[in-house]
Amino acid sequence: MKLPNCKNVFIPKEKLSGYILSLTNPEGKSKAKLFREWGFDETNIVQLEEALRKIAIRRKVIISRPSNDSSGINYEVDGKITIPNGGTRSIKTVWYIEKDQRYPRFVTAYPLR
Repeated sequence: MKLPNCKNVFIPKEKLSGYILSLTNPEGKSKAKLFREWGFDETNIVQLEEALRKIAIRRKVIISRPSNDSSGINYEVDGKITIPNGGTRSIKTVWYIEKDQRYPRFVTAYPLR
């Protein structure tokens, strides 16, 4: 199954700059270290956004399940991204659709080992 309405995913820039790439965010800093080692930073945030969008559009959902508070559905979509330092890396992306919404919102991404 594909991510519902995958062509209309919402990826807030603040989620990328203030979480995925933030070395000061308590929840995101471990991810930020890795994404920065791969060459992502504030100068190429659009490249990261486009890579996440491609995964959402092209890949199939691995797992879908209700959110912890049952206010929507979480979707996990795995894929590969091309990194600025060369090569590709496998990552898991997580998307969320609230009950009253139609479009998936980016939640997080982390490397697959």
